[in-house]
Amino acid sequence: MRLIGVFVNWVMGLWPARSYGRQTAPDRLLELRGACYTILDDLRTPLGKGMQVRVETAKSANDFWHMRPRLFDAISEVYGEGVAAQRLLQLDTLLRVNHDRRSQFARGAAPPVANAPSTRRRRSSDEPRFRDSH
Repeated sequence: MRLIGVFVNWVMGLWPARSYGRQTAPDRLLELRGACYTILDDLRTPLGKGMQVRVETAKSANDFWHMRPRLFDAISEVYGEGVAAQRLLQLDTLLRVNHDRRSQFARGAAPPVANAPSTRRRRSSDEPRFRDSH
């Protein structure tokens, strides 16, 4: 599988990248490349080496955005998902992305249900919901 990934990265590097939208400034590209090299610095795996090649050939910030999942995979393969998420925070900051990886219910983004017990505040005059049969 790793050999296939390295081969695909090599083949993709042969074609010029199409850049859709706005071009990324050269100094910003250097900053993004530097961040990615820092993220991948201690990875000696074939996937890590293949990602370094992709970083070298990236032409826009959009390319770096699309590399994120593969960067995460390369880091988590060696160090685990926690370290991968922590390392990608630097890249996310440069790409001006704010990822909240919690579910919509954990972060409170779910729309409230009308008159649901969890969203409606009880008053002292409200009768208890369940009665003891004793």
